[in-house]
Amino acid sequence: TPWGTFISCEEIKPKEGKNNGGRCYEVHPEDKWPARATKIGGITGNKFESAAFDSRDMTKLKAFVTVDREGGPLYRFSPDPIVLREAMWSGDFSQVLHVDGFTEFLVLHEDSHTFEWSTDIALGEDSARKHFPNAEGIDVHNGVLYFVSKLNKELITLDLDYFTYTKSSTKGGVFDGQPDQIVRLLPSGSQKHSELNGDDLLYFLEEGGDGGAGVFAQDRTAGKFFSVVEGGDDKPKETTGLAFCDEGRRMMFAFQKTGEVYEVKREDNLPFFGGTVDVKYHEIKA
Repeated sequence: TPWGTFISCEEIKPKEGKNNGGRCYEVHPEDKWPARATKIGGITGNKFESAAFDSRDMTKLKAFVTVDREGGPLYRFSPDPIVLREAMWSGDFSQVLHVDGFTEFLVLHEDSHTFEWSTDIALGEDSARKHFPNAEGIDVHNGVLYFVSKLNKELITLDLDYFTYTKSSTKGGVFDGQPDQIVRLLPSGSQKHSELNGDDLLYFLEEGGDGGAGVFAQDRTAGKFFSVVEGGDDKPKETTGLAFCDEGRRMMFAFQKTGEVYEVKREDNLPFFGGTVDVKYHEIKA
């Protein structure tokens, strides 16, 4: 969250007519309060996967969450404006995600490559089923929202200001599994237009595939994929928990089934958004 807590998503599909689906929990890294279910995703719950925030204007804060099922809509949650204003005044954001707000769902219009937010969950579910089944990783930066469709193996990029979107394939070479978590990595100070022009790196984690899972990236300028880390056949088929620190110089990730957590650094000590040397590119599969 913009105030330094974390959102942990439960993947539990609700049974029809019951409010027993997964919830999105807010977790404080220093245990200042117990983990609590937020209002993101409502009381029914869902098979939630990942969350991200658009905090460019805190008075118009938005939270987004993906759902990992074929008809799982992408949620947009707007906190109660009075609660949000009080939090900004006091500096205490502990209640912002725990009071009822306003929930909408993403609806894509394929003919015009535009989108809208609807209060009708049925429209959101239908759009997900048609255009982005099994949504997983999500990230937001400077008015651009990225998320992946695991089933379609596609990256969807939304311009949150102009309500337009693009799609691109994530299929390539060794990266033959399904895209899972994504993390956008930009040098500090990068502007929105540079992202829209593809001057950034998108890092992908992998679920499934023929070989061992790994960490992969797409150079959006060249449109090519390259391997960062490949686990090998003796490793589990899913990587998770991708994070960067030390201004992009240290990368952490885990193999989900075995619980092995790795920290990776470049030998030249450059950040992971720095220039690439001797990278292993992969051609896009047909």
